[in-house]
Amino acid sequence: MDLIVDCIFHSLRRPLSAPNPTEALDELIDPSQQGDYPVDSALKIASLAKSCTHEEPGMRPTMRSVVVALMALTANTDLRDMDYHPF
Repeated sequence: MDLIVDCIFHSLRRPLSAPNPTEALDELIDPSQQGDYPVDSALKIASLAKSCTHEEPGMRPTMRSVVVALMALTANTDLRDMDYHPF
């Protein structure tokens, strides 16, 4: 499990630390989206994912905090307009 968490953390750290994280999102986003996603929301989700995989487990947010953050994000994003295909 730690190996998976470390891998995710390091894969998120590079793009989010880039001079222009918006351009670096291309490394993280499913290519089938073809740029059709709210960039600000994608940055927030990537940042949240990075915090959930922090190297120090004590620095990771609680699941309650994650749920609250996701609820706030979805309340501010009209997901109905997104072409969402979960599988």
